Amino acid sequence: MAKPYPRHYYLNDTVYFITAHVYKKHSYLDSENNKQVLLDTLNNVLDESRYKLYCWVILKDHYHFLFKTRIGEKLPGLMKQIHKLVSIQINDLDEKKRRKVFQNYWDCCIRDKKDFYLHFNYIHQNPVKHGYVEDESE
Repeated sequence: MAKPYPRHYYLNDTVYFITAHVYKKHSYLDSENNKQVLLDTLNNVLDESRYKLYCWVILKDHYHFLFKTRIGEKLPGLMKQIHKLVSIQINDLDEKKRRKVFQNYWDCCIRDKKDFYLHFNYIHQNPVKHGYVEDESE
């Protein structure tokens, strides 16, 4: 039986933590070019929406970012736009046609300052956790 997805709350002027996985945990974000495509797209889409990006991490099969919304109800469309644009560009770079790149995303509203720093530190520790680096400063 499939796990039910948690209810989404889309709030204005709220900090969110986002996690998104690559489809079937493939390593589509392994190359520096593909990571840069995701980062550039993320920055452009968030800038256009006047959302504030606090921090991010991109690994080979998933990414996280922490940001503040302006209009919360736009979050699903924003994520769809990011994933669509990145999928098109990565598939072009990898010379693939219509390959599904992203599985889904999960969002979490940040409750307070302590919760903010818990997620902020989680993002910075993620490459260490997954064995990409030995120290978060790398």
